[in-house]
Amino acid sequence: MQTHLIEIVADVAVTEPEENWGDWAYRNVKENGWKAAGAAIIAAPIVPTAVGATLVGAGLVSGVQNGVAWLRGSDTIEKVELGKAGALHDEQGQSVQVEKTYAVHPDEARSNLVILASEFYNVIVAEQIADLVAFIRGAVRAESIKIEVVSEKAGEGGFLSNLGFGVKAKGGVTKQHSVELHYDEPEVVPLAEPPFWLRLFPEIKASVRAAQKGTMKRSMSVDTTFGMTASTAKQAGIDVSWLGRQRFDIEAKFV
Repeated sequence: MQTHLIEIVADVAVTEPEENWGDWAYRNVKENGWKAAGAAIIAAPIVPTAVGATLVGAGLVSGVQNGVAWLRGSDTIEKVELGKAGALHDEQGQSVQVEKTYAVHPDEARSNLVILASEFYNVIVAEQIADLVAFIRGAVRAESIKIEVVSEKAGEGGFLSNLGFGVKAKGGVTKQHSVELHYDEPEVVPLAEPPFWLRLFPEIKASVRAAQKGTMKRSMSVDTTFGMTASTAKQAGIDVSWLGRQRFDIEAKFV
């Protein structure tokens, strides 16, 4: 899973006709090759459906949304004019803002969703924990669930308690997110569809499948670099102490 970093900039007045998207893509590939062309992805005002589909199929871009195209995993911060970013919004449904840097959500099915770079890991880890809780409750009658996510990299910051999903974050030498839940009336809460982040936790799927009364404990390591290097993430304002592998300690008691 990968993300892409974008910086929203003010619209620039155009004094000459803009280059057609198809012509631009063809010229970049011809002059620079696929790899260089991918690193130079820009926003285009008009993207013919056939051209967009061709480029996506070829692996040049991961998606085209209302004229905005990017290559996931490209370790650069692309500048996108505000006028060409109308389809992009954050997790609260708010439009993007000029002079702000965002990370595109790793879920390609939500390619219009961006996360403010400075809040990227808070949002992502909270989502991962929420998906794990939802899956466990959808599989067994959970009496209690405890999840801790720990990064061993050094970090700074105070205690935060309002990250959403009931998740707490603690800063310091060890970075940590955690949640501890108890249910007075355990019940299975059916899921409409498998949670997105569950694909990172196959052991959890196996542990609760057809499980009966008991306790499940698992500790696993998950890669959370999302295609970014520390230098680019830091430039974007992302907390690089979360950039690496995180340990998920998961415990559930069910009846």
